[in-house]
Amino acid sequence: MRFSSFRSTSLVLIAVLAAGACTDSSPTITSSLSAGPVLVECPTSETRSVSGTLGILGGNLELDGHVLALPLGAVLVPTEFTMTVPASRFVEVHVTANGAHGFEFLETSTFTISYQRCTRNDLARADLTVYKIDPDTKALLKDMGGSKNALLRTVTFSTDSLSAYSIAQ
Repeated sequence: MRFSSFRSTSLVLIAVLAAGACTDSSPTITSSLSAGPVLVECPTSETRSVSGTLGILGGNLELDGHVLALPLGAVLVPTEFTMTVPASRFVEVHVTANGAHGFEFLETSTFTISYQRCTRNDLARADLTVYKIDPDTKALLKDMGGSKNALLRTVTFSTDSLSAYSIAQ
């Protein structure tokens, strides 16, 4: 009787160990090719910048098809905005207010990012969105959404603050 009990316990233990051996406990590795949105690559070797002062009446700041549009009351005092398109392999735009990142508007503003410099034909069919990015690491921080205009080759989104932005697909 004792042998039978030992044998049953041993068989159960072997079955549990065998089942555990079939379970993959190694970490899951996902390919970056299918891991979500990636920044659109359209290299430029030239940094371009424009500055302008906008106040309580709002207005636009434009550079190479990129447009920051402030409505009435978005800022209460005259504020100097600088839009920079850095030399980069990505379609990205950085905007500061009075030299500072992270400026917040009093009213939601509209930002249009252009990908006109891109000669890639696949972007006409691609789902494009804008992401707030870390300007140094290019890490995607926040999906800003956006509305794509394939004819004008732009993506327009609403924002209540300034940062660095890039188009992703």
